[in-house]
Parts: sequence; structure tokens; C-alpha cells
Amino acid sequence: MNFVNKKGQQPFVSAEQYWQLEQIYIDLAQVKGKGLTPLEKKILLGLLCGYSPKEIAEYIYQSQNSSNVRVYLSNGIYKYIRELMIRKIGKTVAINNWSGVSYWLEKAGYKKHTQSLLMNVNKNVNNFEPTWEEKIDVPIFVGRDQEINRLK
Repeated sequence: MNFVNKKGQQPFVSAEQYWQLEQIYIDLAQVKGKGLTPLEKKILLGLLCGYSPKEIAEYIYQSQNSSNVRVYLSNGIYKYIRELMIRKIGKTVAINNWSGVSYWLEKAGYKKHTQSLLMNVNKNVNNFEPTWEEKIDVPIFVGRDQEINRLK
């Protein structure tokens, strides 16, 4: 299930690669008593891809105001997942933060792959900018005389 935002982008597509989405939707629908709304699914996909409510709001509403997303989380998704965890793992869990959603769904066996770091790496590679402390000081280049002369 790929969504296209107003800018024509398809956010959260990596969730399909790493999560058993159809099973999550079915199980959450049983907990809720009816299927998740398209907006609830979009928000859940964002969480499963490691996006914060603010980042999800930017995709869905093109706004940094995450209050609508947080309302959907508090009044719905967190509650559904807490109830699902009781059914799946037999214990009550606290989900007070958006990052707890993917953690508990992985514990319940909904994750396809164990390489959980890949999603965050793919998301952050293009946004990486080292701090000045991390940059290597290279005062000279050894073995690049031809290239240096060409640049001069």
C-alpha cells in the first residue's frame, strides 16, 4: 500500500519491505472492532519507518505542526497496540512514545527482517552532515601531484 502525498512523493514505502503490514492491519482491526482508517495506516507506516510525529505531519499535512498526528496516536494507535500486545505476548505494555510502536510490534513478531538498523541508515544517509569535530584535517595530499597541478 503506497500513499502519495500532495507533492507526489511516496513516503514510508520501506515499511512494506520490513513489516508484515497486512497481518498488522488485520490484528489491529480486530482490536479496534473495525479496520484502520487510511490516515491511521499512513501514521502507522511512518512510525514503522522510524519517522517522528513531526516528520509524519510534514508528509501528510505539509506542516511541522504534529498535534493532529499526536492526537491520532494517543486516542487510537497507542491504545490499539497496547491491547494487541496483551493478546499477542500476554502482558500490558506502556506505549507513551512514538518509538515504542515499532519496538513492541517487532517483539510481537511482525517484523520480516532482523536488520532493524537498515531503515534508519537508509533514511539518514542523505541527511548526514558531520560536525566540525568529526571532519578529518588533511593538510596535504600524498600521491595526487597530477590532480593537484590540474586543479591549480
